[in-house]
Amino acid sequence: MDIPKGHSPFFFIPVMPEDFQEELRQEQAERRFTIIGVLLDSDSPGMDFSLKTFCQNIYRTNELTGEDIVRELISKRV
Repeated sequence: MDIPKGHSPFFFIPVMPEDFQEELRQEQAERRFTIIGVLLDSDSPGMDFSLKTFCQNIYRTNELTGEDIVRELISKRV
């Protein structure tokens, strides 16, 4: 598969109904978990995704390197 330069072979555009979002928020509060999003936008820094609706933390590859993201994730787990 040939992927054009500047395009990612993976993409996820979440579209969740409001009732599911509310159920997810309730489960997060009850079970005390968070969702982390990694936005692969290094070639398109102006992209804005609806990850904000369900991710508590979003790391963007246009702002941090992969190593920096891993460091951030590990430091928050310790």
